[in-house]
Amino acid sequence: MHLLKRHIIPKIDKILEREFPIMAKLKPLIQAHINRELVVPEKYADFNLGGAVTMVAVKFGASELPHCDWLDAWSLLSIVLVLSRKGFEGADLALPQLDGKLPIPRRAFGLARTRALCHWSTPLEGDRLVLTFFVPALLVRSALINAKVADLA
Repeated sequence: MHLLKRHIIPKIDKILEREFPIMAKLKPLIQAHINRELVVPEKYADFNLGGAVTMVAVKFGASELPHCDWLDAWSLLSIVLVLSRKGFEGADLALPQLDGKLPIPRRAFGLARTRALCHWSTPLEGDRLVLTFFVPALLVRSALINAKVADLA
């Protein structure tokens, strides 16, 4: 988690803030909400990523079942980082709403509204690690509500 927090999350934040300027305002609200509502023991301090992205899903292999990521914030993008060893083959990203598949190379970086687009991976051969960085819709909603309540006080 320390490596993610130190090296990857800042880059992801820059991408989100560039693509969604509202993130510059939303990020401090999300962090204030987390700091107010969540007590994190010191040994787990790196689990608060400190950025706009607050959740990381880690998957070895592929998600071969069709699904939408219903917990993601509707208007924001999920960011996917795919890492694999040599000998990796397959695992195209199937997108039925777009009537197609996207090949996923050994090392890939992608952005998608995975709540809006149902998807799955085709079968693969070899080892693969997928890190999906996202902002939960409930957290965004709670941070905005708490910010408005604080403004009224």
